[in-house]
Formats: sequence, C-alpha cells, structure tokens
Amino acid sequence: MELLFPAACAACGESLAGAPTPWFCATCWNRVGELSGPVCHQCGEFLSSATVETVPDWRCGACIQTPPPFAIARVMGGYDGVCGCMVRLLKYREKTALAGHLVRRIDLAAVPSGFWDVDLIVPVPLHASRLRQRGFNQSARVAAALAARLGVPLAVEALWRTVDTPSQVGMRRRQRLRNVARAFSVPEAERVEGKNILLVDDVITTGATLNACARALRRAGAIRVHAWAVARQAIR
Repeated sequence: MELLFPAACAACGESLAGAPTPWFCATCWNRVGELSGPVCHQCGEFLSSATVETVPDWRCGACIQTPPPFAIARVMGGYDGVCGCMVRLLKYREKTALAGHLVRRIDLAAVPSGFWDVDLIVPVPLHASRLRQRGFNQSARVAAALAARLGVPLAVEALWRTVDTPSQVGMRRRQRLRNVARAFSVPEAERVEGKNILLVDDVITTGATLNACARALRRAGAIRVHAWAVARQAIR
C-alpha cells in the first residue's frame, strides 16, 4: 500500500518517507512553533509594526481600550501554517494522538516569564450535545498532554459550557462576542478559587471565547488566568 499510495505530508504534500511523525514531513515539522515579528504582550496578537519590538510589554490598542479578563495569551503559530493543519487534523479528522506530539514541540521559553507558573490547567469546554456528537474535545486532549508535560493538575470539569451556541465560523468579532456571552460557568467555585489558571484552546480568532471563559473563571475567584492555544486565525 505504501508503494502504491505513499503517505503525504498534511501541510505541503511531500512524501513522509523518513518523517518524524505520521502526519508531517521533517521540513514542516521543524517549522512548528516558529513565530516571527512582534506580538501584543497581553493578547498575543501578531503585529505588523517592527517598532514595537523596542518597547517592553507593549500592548495593542484593543487591550489598552478594553483590557481582557486574562493576563496573557499566547499561541504556538498561525492558523495558515502547520499549526492550522494540526488543529484541522485534531478537530475534523480525529487524529487525537497528534496532541502529545505537538505539545512536545512547544518552546516553553518562548513566552513571558511566569507564564507556565499555574496551579491548574483548564480546557475550553464543548457543550454536552457537541461533545456527544464529536466524541471528544480536542482542546481537552491538548490540555491533558500539556498538563502531563508541565506536571500541573488538569481540571476538565472545572469550566462548563452551559449554552449550546452556534458555530462561530464566519462570524465577525461583534457577533462572536454576543454569541458566547454568559455561555460558560464554573459549577464548583472552590476548584478554581485562589488559583492561577492556564486556559487551553485549539484556536484563537477574536478572543471572544477566551474572554468569556476567563471572565467566568475570574468571577468564580481565580486569581489570574493565562491562555494558550495551538493557533491564531485572523478574520478575513
């Protein structure tokens, strides 16, 4: 079968002969986690102006005007690259074994100091009906692998999605904010009260979901919320 139908890299289509993973060739896999250019210190949004590199802890206009409820957010890479391919393989093709591989590729030093100093890791939840339909939560799989690598407790049930909101694909920022407002809750506040939380998702687009989740955690008594995702996707 391999002679007749050789496996191809999910990102570039090249042969996987001698590849380090079953999904990506060595060239593409080595690009995982590569980020170039400045980002907002708080939300991690990619910025076009190189001048902000000289300003410590520079924040974008959106974070200054409306500070998000999380302290710092970071991603592994852009959605239009290999990281986006990883998300699609996880989410739509059920390649859940990929979660452990991608977490091992995280450069733990490529984030602000103290980012990983948390007490609990919480994945962005799916609504119960969506979870039954899909069979798994891709963010929870990534969060579990990250918790194992960092040696930090995982709390899958700490945050619930109580409203089955429509898919946000194709929505603009304002629509996304309305869509997830009050969609999340913390059923047992004592699980997060007084703790520093790392919130884990697969993709950050506008940040609406992370904002809603972080706000629910902060209302329940969490001291600080950091957010991490596999990829960031820009709204076209």
